[in-house]
Amino acid sequence: MNILMNRFLIFSVIVSCCMMALTIGSVSSEPYKALNGVESVKVVFDIRVKTSQALAIHLDAIAAMIPALAENGIKLQVCMFAAGSYGVKADSILPGIEQVQNGWISSIGYQRQGYALISDF
Repeated sequence: MNILMNRFLIFSVIVSCCMMALTIGSVSSEPYKALNGVESVKVVFDIRVKTSQALAIHLDAIAAMIPALAENGIKLQVCMFAAGSYGVKADSILPGIEQVQNGWISSIGYQRQGYALISDF
């Protein structure tokens, strides 16, 4: 984390993909007509941040949510190619986050399995 805090980042996805099989039961679909009859969704979130401060906020929030995400079947992956390019070592990745060699390849695989891609830049 200290390495990341000392650099200005155009962060190319340290948390490359957040794989999600979300059950909508607890979310009211009333204001969202597009969700009428939808019981679950499959989504890949591509999260990118542009500053080390924003990155720290994202990582702190993700770290706090890992247990709850896992309980709900939500999986996190980190692109080790991107992480390595910023000097992040594999042993510094939090437990509960799967390390993948290349987040793009992972993303392609999940899209071919029917996951939608949502990019947050």
